[in-house]
Amino acid sequence: MQTKDAHKIIMITVLLLGGILRFFPVVLAGFPINDGGMFYVMVEELVANQFLLPAFTQYNLAEIPYAYPPFGFYITGIISSLFKIPALDVIRWLPPFVSTLSLLGFYFMANELLGSRIQAALATLFYGFLPDAYGWAIMGGGITRSFGLLFLYLTIGFANRLFTRSSGLLAGLTALFAALTILSHPETGPQAAGVCILLWIFRGRSKKAFVLSMGVVLGTIVLTAPWWGSVLADHGLAPFQSALHTNDDGTFHLAKLLLLQHGGGVFFNLTLAIGLIGFLAVLARREFILPIWLGLPYFLDPRSAGGMVLIPISLLAAYGFDKVLGPALLSIRQKKGEWLTDRFVLLTMLGMAFYQFFNASIFDMGLAGNSLSESDRQAIAWADENIIPGSDFILLTGEQYSMNDPFQEWFPALTSHHSRTTLQGSEWTLSEEFFPRYGDLVSLQHCDNMACIDAWVERTGLGYQYIVLKILPKGSNSPLNSSLTFLLRSIRNSSRHELIYEGESAAIFKYLVEPQ
Repeated sequence: MQTKDAHKIIMITVLLLGGILRFFPVVLAGFPINDGGMFYVMVEELVANQFLLPAFTQYNLAEIPYAYPPFGFYITGIISSLFKIPALDVIRWLPPFVSTLSLLGFYFMANELLGSRIQAALATLFYGFLPDAYGWAIMGGGITRSFGLLFLYLTIGFANRLFTRSSGLLAGLTALFAALTILSHPETGPQAAGVCILLWIFRGRSKKAFVLSMGVVLGTIVLTAPWWGSVLADHGLAPFQSALHTNDDGTFHLAKLLLLQHGGGVFFNLTLAIGLIGFLAVLARREFILPIWLGLPYFLDPRSAGGMVLIPISLLAAYGFDKVLGPALLSIRQKKGEWLTDRFVLLTMLGMAFYQFFNASIFDMGLAGNSLSESDRQAIAWADENIIPGSDFILLTGEQYSMNDPFQEWFPALTSHHSRTTLQGSEWTLSEEFFPRYGDLVSLQHCDNMACIDAWVERTGLGYQYIVLKILPKGSNSPLNSSLTFLLRSIRNSSRHELIYEGESAAIFKYLVEPQ
C-alpha cells in the first residue's frame, strides 16, 4: 500500500462498511428502531405551528414543555415538508445517513487532534465499527443524537484548530458548531464545552486564544438564544431543573470502562484492548490530553459517558496501533521501515477491522428486533380506530425498562390515547419524582397476576380503562416471558376485564369497573 494513499483507502473502507452497519438494522426493522415516538409528535407539532416553537407538546396527552433542543426537529420537518415525505420515513432514514456522514466529521476531529492522517483514519475505523458509538444514533431518536455527535466532532476539531492557529474565522466556525451541538442534543453540549476547555488548557493558553475563546462563548450564547430564550419565557428554569434530576452518578458506566466492557457487541472488543496500549504509550510520552479526556465524560454528564468515552478510546487505539503495535509486529518480523509497507502487518490490521465489523453485524441483527413489528402496529392501529380517544391505558410489554421499550414510546405517538406506563417526556416535568416513577414502572412489568396490578394501581393512583398485554413470540429471551404468560392467564379469568382484541403480538382488555 502506498503510504500517501493509505488514509484514503482506510476511509473509503470505513465509509462503506460503516454505512452498511448503520443502514442494515434500519432496513431489517421496517420501522424506526427503538425510540423516536415523542420526537415524531414534536416534529408534526412544529410543522403545524408554521415552524414556530410551540410552548408545549401534547405527546401522550400531556402538557410537556417543548424544551428539547429543536435542531433535529426542524431538519426533519423541513425535509418532510419540502419533499412531501412522511415524517415517519424521515425519522427512519435520516439518523443512519447523518451517522454515516459523521464519520467524516470524526476523521476531521481526529486529524486535528492527532496530527496524522493515517492515525485519524485508523481512529475512525476503530470508532466507526463500535456498536455503542452508533447504535443510539441510528434509532428513531437519532434525529437529535446523530446531529449532536456530528456537530460535537466538528466543534472539537475547530476548537483545536483555533487554539493552534488563532483566527477570527476559526472562532466563528467553532461558535457555529458549538451552537449547533447545543441545539441538537442536551447531552452533547456539556461534553463539547468540557473538551474545549481541556484543549484550551493544554494548547490555547495565550492572550489571543483567550480573547477568541470568549468570542466563541459569546457567539454560542447568541446563536442558541432563540431556543433557550423562548423556553425561559414560557416555562422559566423548571424544565431544565427537572431534566437535571434524570441523571445518574456514573458509577455503573465507570465500572464498565475499568472492566474493559465499553463498546458493545457480543465478542471481545479490540478497540478497548489496543486503546489500552495507546493509553500507556501517550503516558510514556507525557502527553495527557487523551488520558484526562477518558475520565472527563463521567464528570460532565455521567449518563452519556459510556458513549462519549469511546471517542478518546478510539483515538488512543489509533495511536497505539500506529506507534506501538504496528512497529512491534514489523520488528518481530525483523524488517525496517513503515508498517504500512508490510503485508503481514496490513493483513493484521484488516483482520482486526473485519473482526470488529463482524462483531457489529451480530449486534445489528439484535438491534433490528428492538422495533415495532407489523403486528404491533396493527394492534396499535386497532386501539386508535376502535377505542374512544383520550382513554387511559397501561401497557405490559415484557420489557422492564420503559425508556428502552419501543411499544411504550410509540403507542401514544400513533394513537389518541394516554399511556400511564410511558415515561418519555417526563424528564421535563417529574423532577425528583422521575426515578421513583421509573421504579414503579419497572415493578409493574414484573406483575404476574391481577392482584399485583390492583395493588400497583392502589399504591400509585394511576388508574386505567384498558390493558394491553404483549404476546411474546416462542423462544423469546425476555426475563419477563413467564410473568406475562401467567398475567395473561390471570386476566382472562378475571370477571372485571373483557377481551376486546387479540392479535399475533398483543391482546387488549377493557376494564369493566371504573378504576379508582
